[in-house]
Amino acid sequence: MSDKYIGVVVIGRNEGQRLILCLESILKVNVPCVYVDSQSTDNSVTEAQKRGIETVLLDASSPINASRARNEGFDKLIKTFPELEYVHFIDADCELNEQWLDIACSTLQTDEQLSIVVGRLHEKQRNETVYMRLCDIDWYVKPGYAKKCGGIFTVRRQIYADLNGFDTSLIAGADPEFCHRLELVGGKI
Repeated sequence: MSDKYIGVVVIGRNEGQRLILCLESILKVNVPCVYVDSQSTDNSVTEAQKRGIETVLLDASSPINASRARNEGFDKLIKTFPELEYVHFIDADCELNEQWLDIACSTLQTDEQLSIVVGRLHEKQRNETVYMRLCDIDWYVKPGYAKKCGGIFTVRRQIYADLNGFDTSLIAGADPEFCHRLELVGGKI
């Protein structure tokens, strides 16, 4: 995977070992990465910095939420790596499949109508509890075009910038709201 095309924004707060696993999964694919921390009280920031990951620390100057974290991570990533064409957003409690970024970039390069590509999320320990199994089942999305997606996705850098990212005033529902604005300008998922 060439860092010419894609970078990753990780958002998290107090994810501990899950963050380490997330960052290690991204380091395997050797792409630019920014970690945005929402005032963790554990060693999250230290763990990211120890791995050479560019880090953004959110302050309390405005409400801290996933939308703000994603937007500030995007801004830092693009400022540091202005040549990027695509950005992948991932939560710190998730791990990146080594093949995903190649698949996402290839799909976006092949279909100019697409603005966002999402993959199948799996609960890592889906067989440990009924709750985890239900989460895994609930995350299934039929392959093909979709009307919305969650916060883990790969997007064309320019469309994200044109839409000014997520609405940071929303406490919840920012993902479907972003997707709605995307649909209004003809973007496809």
